[in-house]
Amino acid sequence: MHFIPSPGGEIANASAATDENGLASVNWRLPSAEGVALLSVSANTHLVNVLGAGDSFGLDEFPSAFASGLKTPLGAGPDPISAKGALLVSAAAALRYYQVRGDLPAPQGLADPSTLNAFLNSVCSTDTTGVQVCDGFLQPAGTADSIVNLWRLQGFVGNALDVRTISADERVVRDAIAGGAPVILALTMTQNGAPAGAHFVVAMGVDANGNLVIMDPDPAYAQTNLFSYGNGFRAASGATIAGTLTGAAVLLAKAPASPGFLVTASAQTALESRLGPCGSALVFPEGSGSFALHYCDGTAPAYQLSAQLSNGLPVDTLRGLLIDLANAPGRAEFSGSGSASFGIDHASGQWTVSALTAQFRAEDVVNSASLTTQVAPGGLASILGSGLASPGSQTVVAVNGEYAPLLQATPFRLDFQMPADAQPGPAVVDVVTDAAGSAEQTVTLSSLAPAIQLLGAAGTRRGHVTNADGSANSRYQPASRGRTLNVFGTGFGPPALPRGFATPVQAYLGGVEVPVTAVAPASSSPGIFQVTLAVPASLAPGLSLELVLKQGDALSNAVDVAVQ
Repeated sequence: MHFIPSPGGEIANASAATDENGLASVNWRLPSAEGVALLSVSANTHLVNVLGAGDSFGLDEFPSAFASGLKTPLGAGPDPISAKGALLVSAAAALRYYQVRGDLPAPQGLADPSTLNAFLNSVCSTDTTGVQVCDGFLQPAGTADSIVNLWRLQGFVGNALDVRTISADERVVRDAIAGGAPVILALTMTQNGAPAGAHFVVAMGVDANGNLVIMDPDPAYAQTNLFSYGNGFRAASGATIAGTLTGAAVLLAKAPASPGFLVTASAQTALESRLGPCGSALVFPEGSGSFALHYCDGTAPAYQLSAQLSNGLPVDTLRGLLIDLANAPGRAEFSGSGSASFGIDHASGQWTVSALTAQFRAEDVVNSASLTTQVAPGGLASILGSGLASPGSQTVVAVNGEYAPLLQATPFRLDFQMPADAQPGPAVVDVVTDAAGSAEQTVTLSSLAPAIQLLGAAGTRRGHVTNADGSANSRYQPASRGRTLNVFGTGFGPPALPRGFATPVQAYLGGVEVPVTAVAPASSSPGIFQVTLAVPASLAPGLSLELVLKQGDALSNAVDVAVQ
């Protein structure tokens, strides 16, 4: 099925296949402004138009800015809440909104700036040396400012609050509000065109023009929508004020699935694991630089932390603090050059940070297509480890001292091509990085390791197989008997083109050997070959016929193919 939205609307995926019940679904984002939108849905010769209506919405009875308790010093700093407490007031308003609705408990009383300030000042514990550590407020290096630790707000409401940083994208913020959650926005401010620090507001609605409706804690600004900050406005003082959205945190009235950890840093950070990126950082100006709060739920065993590049270049220095939110007062400071990266792991029972080190095991060198340990000369291989790459640094892979072309480098995976002239048997695989040192392991190369590219995780049976017309083969787009199928794979050994390989490739579909009509390098990547096979007209049809490639005695992984 194909989906086409009217102008202003968005569809993440323009096509979707129906499931076993004949149903297909997509996420349709309506235009930001109020009005009617159209979504055209087509399937074969059928066309249906769907009408959608967008309207303004908001969080009913969201608290306005507080008028009392604003002369109290913010945290342990010298400034009163009225001067630098916009984040505190924003957090108090969000908590009070939930408490008044009955969504959050009030064991400390209803939230307001004064009571929340006192609570955060009391969030302290004693470390193993007897030193008291307080982290309800965070103090960036080189400043006397107190920054609210949003992840300690949980204690104020009986640990029934989940705080998540989200992308500083107004569309993402709108989605969160539509789900019933207030979003704290970090703004980078200017006054008369000059840098003017940070400001915080709460997004709690969307108006008829698609602008984010906000609660502005600063009576000197008192803006009601984010558009005013983006466009600039004249304050009562006569100064021209503007703000750019640089961070967002959504507050959800539910207990977090896991406590996780928090990283504070002097620059915007990238934090990722084998599972992918870990959220977004809440970034805003502080002192003469930036301050970033980066939360991660800690569901992976290891992470890599790096400073994000600025205009393609590393920042001068990266300083920060790791806070284990489950083990107070578990915390560790780290610092390094702007190109430095750090490893974060839970091996000791609590989250710790250390200098990044390249690591992998022999069994982590796998066939890129099948993710098995069967790897052949000339084929594509992957190294699954940690500390394998970092922003602004270089990684090199060698096999028995011979350079191996690197196709993709990420912190937890390297994809490369085994040298075609490597000999079967023991081989030393070296990884050398600028940022994390080097590591090596001895693996065993097979003379042949045929493998069909997988399109899903290891263990799945969905392969990179296309029909004669180039469409992806699936139960919704089966191949026709009497036509051809294209199978993409690697590990066939050194090529002997134009005839293919020294050891011929055979194909078995549904348990029946079928003719291989051609073998050619694929244009998608070095080391990948397209194996074309003929589907006999006499083959019994099926939606999940097993396809296996064979070379000599070596069998590939099995994938499912649909034939009609």
